[in-house]
Amino acid sequence: MAHASSLTRPVRDPSDQQLCRRPRLQPIQNLQPFLSSCATLLDAVCTVRKQRIMEGALLESETRHRMVVEAAADGILSLDPAGIIRSCNQAAEQLLARTRTEIVGQPFWQFFTPESQNIARTALHTPSPPLLLDIAQRNQQKLPVEASITQVKVNGNILYTLLIKDIRERKWLEAQMLLTDRM
Repeated sequence: MAHASSLTRPVRDPSDQQLCRRPRLQPIQNLQPFLSSCATLLDAVCTVRKQRIMEGALLESETRHRMVVEAAADGILSLDPAGIIRSCNQAAEQLLARTRTEIVGQPFWQFFTPESQNIARTALHTPSPPLLLDIAQRNQQKLPVEASITQVKVNGNILYTLLIKDIRERKWLEAQMLLTDRM
């Protein structure tokens, strides 16, 4: 029969190196590269998120602007500094009696009558009040319009906007008033 003391496990002293061996903790400085990488990653994620929000807002703003321009009753043409048409709305297509493809890329003054062309060309670089000009339509008819040219500087570039308003009704009413006054 075995002795009772031989059946029990020996009790070890808690100070024994093998039982109380704990991994040595690395100094906190070793975490700095990891934490720095995490901060850089979080900054990048935040930057991308902000950029996407800004891109969404810009797209929404551009869409709203395009809708307003296309719905305008007056012709709106964007011009470069040389007077070349870069874009136009549907009303401009109707007033000029041409398609957008025929309009864009052309000097804006070519759509006016010969008498109005020099005035229009000069107005591009000389601020002036709205001008009364005539558009030369394909059927050789003159379309009286009020034309206004505005300019704005964007990123160092000067951009121009030409607004053209059909004034046939105004001209007709003026003629009617003159006839009424003569009677």
